[in-house]
Amino acid sequence: MREPRLILLDEPFEGLAPLIMQDLIRVCRHIAEEGRTILIVEQNVHAALGLAHRCYVLNNGHTVFEGTPDALRGDAEFMHKHLGV
Repeated sequence: MREPRLILLDEPFEGLAPLIMQDLIRVCRHIAEEGRTILIVEQNVHAALGLAHRCYVLNNGHTVFEGTPDALRGDAEFMHKHLGV
């Protein structure tokens, strides 16, 4: 598809070597800088937070957090309880 407005990525960092993951993160940042929206579903919390402008944490199909990466990082108890970090 040429020039999509929305790109959906499901677990794009799973199983990647760290250098390849960094390349993918750079590509995602470039795509976002071009004005495209990227929706990433990812269990690698640190990689996802490094890219995100907004974060949503789901638990049993319910949104239990919605906010910025900094707000999520700032709640250590929540991060440990829901994300195991």
